[in-house]
Amino acid sequence: MKRNLLLLVVTMWVALGLTLAQAQDNGVPDTLYLEVYLGDDIVHAYPADVRFNLRVTNDIPNPLIDSIAAFVIPLCFTSSNAAANVVIPASKNNVNLYPFPDLENSIFRHMPSMADPQERNWMMDLSEQMVGREWDTRILDIGTGDHFWMSLVASGSPDQRFKGGSRVLVATMTFTVVETTTVCIDTCFAGMMSLAFSRSDAVTYIPRHFMPICESTHPPGGPPYFTLCPDNQIHFFNGSYTSPPFHVTNLKRGELITDVGVSFQGSGVENVNIAFTHPPPAEYVDGFVTYDVVDRCQVGGTVTLDAW
Repeated sequence: MKRNLLLLVVTMWVALGLTLAQAQDNGVPDTLYLEVYLGDDIVHAYPADVRFNLRVTNDIPNPLIDSIAAFVIPLCFTSSNAAANVVIPASKNNVNLYPFPDLENSIFRHMPSMADPQERNWMMDLSEQMVGREWDTRILDIGTGDHFWMSLVASGSPDQRFKGGSRVLVATMTFTVVETTTVCIDTCFAGMMSLAFSRSDAVTYIPRHFMPICESTHPPGGPPYFTLCPDNQIHFFNGSYTSPPFHVTNLKRGELITDVGVSFQGSGVENVNIAFTHPPPAEYVDGFVTYDVVDRCQVGGTVTLDAW
């Protein structure tokens, strides 16, 4: 979660009649993540494109209320090296959806990677259904200065509200750099242009995030392209992982294992769950553990399975 950097949004708040209040829904905190795309970890030659994925975790205990209907995400950036000429080119950042042209440069394109060869963008998935479920309001202002913002609003009647999920890919922004530099990014602006999410019941709140952040570029042979971690604390890339399979057997023949639970002690990992391939109640239980590394700079921890 610390490799943040990126994106978007705003101006439809007034049109929608929303009021900005600092609130949060119940349950797992809704979170904004900004991370360097895995394939861009090393700069092989300048000038270079550096792509950043914007992801959102949204829990929806009550889908009628908690699903998100609007994003406002204004961000500002600075560069330690003016000669690096850090920019967000309009030619590589459009808001096109299927079936319009130049989808290769759409911020909503699917982004498969070594970590997830099936990585898909949620907005493009909606658009490819060809039934109007994609969001009609998609405003991206990259300007020519040191800021960028985007407003995404489910403003049409067929528009599907943002689904619940962990680290769902919302958009990908492309920066260009021509020399090594350190880039720092933070939320910026105020009032109706502040960082905010809006729920379907018009409650607007500031999501959890991890800014400001600073990132440094490196040529091949150096540390990973963007990193905030001390070298001895880099464990994983942020992302979703699966443990090796486990097998639990009841040594007392004829007695069933009625339940298996999982717990985690440590930091930097969330959404630890069990996926059963042979579920309880049974004389034996098979499965594996799924988990998200949300801050690869933290120490990790220990997953414990308990069977009854």
